[in-house]
Amino acid sequence: MPTRTETAILTAAMALGFLAALAVADTLPPAITGHAVALDGDTLTVGGRRIRLHAIDAPEAAQTCSRAVAANLGTSGLSYACGAMATRALTHMLARDPVVSCEQKDTDRYGRIVAICSNSGGDLGGRLVATGMAVAYRRY
Repeated sequence: MPTRTETAILTAAMALGFLAALAVADTLPPAITGHAVALDGDTLTVGGRRIRLHAIDAPEAAQTCSRAVAANLGTSGLSYACGAMATRALTHMLARDPVVSCEQKDTDRYGRIVAICSNSGGDLGGRLVATGMAVAYRRY
């Protein structure tokens, strides 16, 4: 059985831990939730706020990419609308469930919120990378 001193120390430690947890919780930005609309493959709006998906990079909406082809065909590559494809992929994810919850991680140099956003299907950025529509990118 603990002594009175041990009980008092344990109680004080628990109280300090609780106060520290409250202080940390007050410094975290609140989650951003609402209906989302895709702007391109890695940017969306929620309630009029532009949000850049954290830790991924996707082609810009109007960007084209080249796909290499076999050298024996005599062509340098085929162009395709990779930006439109990435935008459609995010749009499709949001069409199934447009309500997202975003956890802010940072603000980028353009003033956009950088956040991890999820809907009922899971992390939007992770799903874009898994489907090949974006790449993992540590800067944002």
